[in-house]
This record gives sequence, C-alpha cells and structure tokens, in this order.
Amino acid sequence: MQKRLSMIVLRFCLCSMFLSVALINSAHAEAISLQKKISELKRKHHKNSVALAVREKEYLELIGSNESPMVKGEIFSAVAQMYAQNLAANTSNVVQYCEEALECPLDAVKSAQFHIYVGNVREIEFRHARDNKGDRSKRQAVASYLKGLGVVMKNLKVKSLKHLVTEVGQPRVDMVTVPDNDPSYEELKKRHDGQVAAFDYAMKQHKLLQLRDTCAQRIESFYSGTRQESKEFKTLIHDTIPSAESVQRITETLRKYSAKTGSDRRKRGQAKTGSDRENRK
Repeated sequence: MQKRLSMIVLRFCLCSMFLSVALINSAHAEAISLQKKISELKRKHHKNSVALAVREKEYLELIGSNESPMVKGEIFSAVAQMYAQNLAANTSNVVQYCEEALECPLDAVKSAQFHIYVGNVREIEFRHARDNKGDRSKRQAVASYLKGLGVVMKNLKVKSLKHLVTEVGQPRVDMVTVPDNDPSYEELKKRHDGQVAAFDYAMKQHKLLQLRDTCAQRIESFYSGTRQESKEFKTLIHDTIPSAESVQRITETLRKYSAKTGSDRRKRGQAKTGSDRENRK
C-alpha cells in the first residue's frame, strides 16, 4: 500500500513538472511570437511614416481577446515608448500608457524607465504651472523618480561601471558553427548559452547604472544636498516608498550621488580658477 502510494505521488510530481515545463515553453514561444509581431509593426511604421494614432491602434489590436498580463505589458510598453520619442508633445499619452504598462509584469529596466518618463511629464507640468498647481506637479515628479530609483536599487547588483567590468570582464558571444549532430555541439551550445546570459546580465546592469544616475540627478534638481534632510522630502520619500529597507537604499544612493556631484563641481571650480590665473599672467 505504501509503495503504491509512493508511486502515485511520484507520478503526480512528474506530471506537474512536465506541465510546468510545457507552460514555460508555451509562454516563451508566445513572447517570441509577440516580439516578432511588434518588430514587424515598427518596421512598417518607420518605412511608411504612419501617424501615431494609427500606430497606437495597430499595436492595441495585437492584444485582441488575449487577457495575458504579459501580452498587455509588452503592447502598452511599445505604445508608451512610441509616444515617449516626442514626450513633450504627447504628455497625456505617455502617462496613460506608462501607467498601464506598470500595472503589468515588466523587467526592471522598462519599469524604471517608465517611472522616469512619468516624472519627466510631471516636471514639464511643474515648469509651466501657475499658483499651487506647481507644488503638486513637483511632488508627483519627484515621487515618480523615487519609484524609478527604488526599482533600480532593488535590481542593481554592481556599484559602478568599473565594478561591472571587474565582475564580468568584456562579455563576448561565440557562434555555434557545428551541426547539432556533432559530438562537440552540446558543449559548445552550453558555452554559448552561458555567454549570452553573461552578456544580457552585463547590458542590464549597465542600463540600470545609467537609470540610477538619471533618477538621482532629477531628484537632486529638486532637493539638492541638505534639502534632502528636510521634513518635506523625508515625508515624500516615506509616503512614496513603503519599504523601510528600500528607503534606506535610496537615501544612501542619493547621499553618495550628492557627495560625488559636489566633489566634481569643486574640482571644476578649482580647475577654472587655476585656468583664470594662468590667463591673467
């Protein structure tokens, strides 16, 4: 009886494992197919100079009756990125599709980038606001940059570009040039897949480093140096970022960025002073 029960459990586990693999393969195939359709539309739109409203309609038609969050996320992302190419002229569309995309599963780079796009729109509104509306737009802009920085710091594994290069070196991807029935194929394919993974990791971390500095720079433009110690800023960051751990990471990142930019400004000032002295001689 015990042996029979063990066999039933084993069969159930195997069936579950095979089903999981099948679902993963199906989702992967769906993602590849969707990316292919999006790429085809991009080429068509670029070649024929299609109006943005028509492009938006054709992208959204790819969703059809598919309620998959992954599919919706990819489509909304494509539309958001399309409108963000001329962000100042399409502010409402940028906010709409960035926010819709952020409701779906996204990779860290896209998520952070879309928070930055929304922050850029709110910053434009702040620059053109009158009366008290500017204060609201300012808070919304900084909150968006803080959210973007939170995403970045949660997924960033390296401290700097130098650290990244030290960790992964210069990633390269060798092609597999032997047929799949060659005795060395499996080993070469395994090495190739490892190189692709290392390259993707390096590119993602490099982009996250850039996004980190973008978020920090935009936040610093509103709250520089000691102003980050103000009650106003502390209230905003705690209202925007729910995790105490994330708040600490963000605060430390901003502190380091402020120290670095302050040091860079002092060096430029000293260099300019030295240059002026030389010119007066």
